[in-house]
Amino acid sequence: MVRIAADPDNERGEYAVVVPEHMTGQGLGALLMRQIIDYAKKRGLREVWGDVLRENAAMLGLVRKLGFRVKDDPDDPSLVRVTLDLTELPAT
Repeated sequence: MVRIAADPDNERGEYAVVVPEHMTGQGLGALLMRQIIDYAKKRGLREVWGDVLRENAAMLGLVRKLGFRVKDDPDDPSLVRVTLDLTELPAT
């Protein structure tokens, strides 16, 4: 499952990706994340963000590789907030 929800000003979008456990490790998460980023850029969003479970090492490694900034969630120690500034990415 993959989705992105833009704010009313179409500036930022919150993404979510869920990969079934039996399908992990096959590159599906990376494929879906690249699709989200491409879609958000084409739609004119300036930033995408999401909350990731701190224990989800695979997703945290992926978003870091894709250039996301990772910060602690001040309200929930089990989460980290990840953000990607789309204006800093090369045009596709």
